[in-house]
Amino acid sequence: DTIEAVKIKGEPLNTLYRAYVKAGLGSFLNNYGELHINSLRSRDLQWGMDVHHLGSNGGITDAPDSFFSKQNVDLYGKKMLKRQAINAGFIFDREQINKYGLNVNVPENTEIPGIKQTYEMYQGKAGIRSFIADSNELNYIVKFKYHHLAVKPHSTKESNFLMQSQFSKYFGTEKGYLFFDVDYNGVNADTVSYTGNLLIKPSINIEFKGEKWHLNAGFKMALEDEEKTRFFFFPKAEFKYNVVGNLIVPYLGVTGGAERNSFNTLRQKNPFLYEYSQLKTTRTAYDVYLGVRGLMSSNLSYNISGGYKAVKDMVLFTSDITPLNASTPYYENVYQPIYDTVNVAHISAQVGYQRSPKWDVMWRINYNLYETQREVKAWNLPGLTSDLTINYNLQDKILVRSSITYLNSKYVKTSDTSAEELAFGVYGRKVDPIIDFNIGLEYRFTKRVSTFLDMNNILSQ
Repeated sequence: DTIEAVKIKGEPLNTLYRAYVKAGLGSFLNNYGELHINSLRSRDLQWGMDVHHLGSNGGITDAPDSFFSKQNVDLYGKKMLKRQAINAGFIFDREQINKYGLNVNVPENTEIPGIKQTYEMYQGKAGIRSFIADSNELNYIVKFKYHHLAVKPHSTKESNFLMQSQFSKYFGTEKGYLFFDVDYNGVNADTVSYTGNLLIKPSINIEFKGEKWHLNAGFKMALEDEEKTRFFFFPKAEFKYNVVGNLIVPYLGVTGGAERNSFNTLRQKNPFLYEYSQLKTTRTAYDVYLGVRGLMSSNLSYNISGGYKAVKDMVLFTSDITPLNASTPYYENVYQPIYDTVNVAHISAQVGYQRSPKWDVMWRINYNLYETQREVKAWNLPGLTSDLTINYNLQDKILVRSSITYLNSKYVKTSDTSAEELAFGVYGRKVDPIIDFNIGLEYRFTKRVSTFLDMNNILSQ
């Protein structure tokens, strides 16, 4: 007699909501807000809007106003076609800081010209990608981005156009990739002599696979055109071997590349930036590395690696700019990038523990040994950094999040002759290590309503 086939009941889909709002108020008039609006499940159309705000009056005593504020709006949409997906979006990003670090004491509520600095960026983006299942067909991803950045109250304005593309195709069992990027950056400012920079980056990569091994091999190139045209060639290869069922996976490789430094990328690293900062392209001639990663159990993973790289025109930040008359007020916490050729020996390790949905733990440590060519030290770069993040979920009712970040001592450049003389006529000051400890709690009354408490920089370092 025939028996009926067993019916497998699928997992229920999570409920989606059209909007999410989060808001908070804290010490020093810290104010925070988020707004997310998005479409529900759809096979052919997705859209949404994300809004973020963070502001504070700073709370730094014995200094002029130290308030800051950040706002970000991200609009996005994606349309699914039969063999492609097209997307488009718009981003508005604003950040205002106060250059409160003056060299002399000033009376409270004193109006200081130029103390505020505001960045306003508008970015449009669009792209198309294919998802053709036939391995004989060519798949592709093409993205376009354009941003305009204005630095106020100064005259600096930056325009950047970026086209990124990726083409992939199988050749038998091997898969080939062709990447081709075009990046143009133009700056208009009264104090900057910068004619515009064109960076074209083609690269080729071929993927080989065996039962236990995996090899990526290829190369990268870069063509830079500013006042003169320069051509660069970089290696790219990685080999890994699965010794025992993902428990031990040793790997080794070499890579390199060219990285754009613009006003936008620099201010994201350090918003306390001089408006007439010099812009150069950072080039990693080679980065040779080896390591091992894998699983110690179903919940515990690890990754240990070490390597050596040579970086040309690496960005270092210095605030050592003293006017002729040091008795007049000037800002000591405003930085400009300086560039140097730096060789870096680096070691890193990370361990992760995940027991879904209750525990999620990640610990990372990085050690860098810098060898500079022209500068005495790798200014403002700590040699050792480490961070530990812990997330705990008690039955989707109580959520605990904690993070600890450690940065060891670093050197800053100074013209103060009473400081340590690191070389003939070059003085530096050693900054103490920093420990940043944060903890957050959230209690969910229902699936839609919760309250939270975040405590940041608990050790006030």
